[in-house]
Amino acid sequence: MLLDRNEMRAGHWPSRYFRRRPEDYYKMLYGDTAIYGNTSALMCGLSFFGVGHVLFGTDMPWDSQDGERLVRETIRSVEEVAISVEERREIFEGTRGALPPSHVAIPGRRVTMSISVK
Repeated sequence: MLLDRNEMRAGHWPSRYFRRRPEDYYKMLYGDTAIYGNTSALMCGLSFFGVGHVLFGTDMPWDSQDGERLVRETIRSVEEVAISVEERREIFEGTRGALPPSHVAIPGRRVTMSISVK
């Protein structure tokens, strides 16, 4: 499918191909908190996707402390964002209901994590 470049340059979204604007399709996606504790980037993601489309996630175990630093920094960044307790809880706990259950096994290691929402 070829889009008319002149139409795109003029700022018109070709409705014959799409029913919505491009950003509306992007907002259907989910983001996560795996941004190495960068609170500003998390605020940007929350601003675009909304709390209901941001899931708690880290890049564990890929850091110098076998993932512990990434988990700690990600939790810290979620706690630093100026959002309500309910919104924070949705980020931390809403992940459980948003995705199908999965199990991650790290050979020789048992991973247990507890998060309390302040």
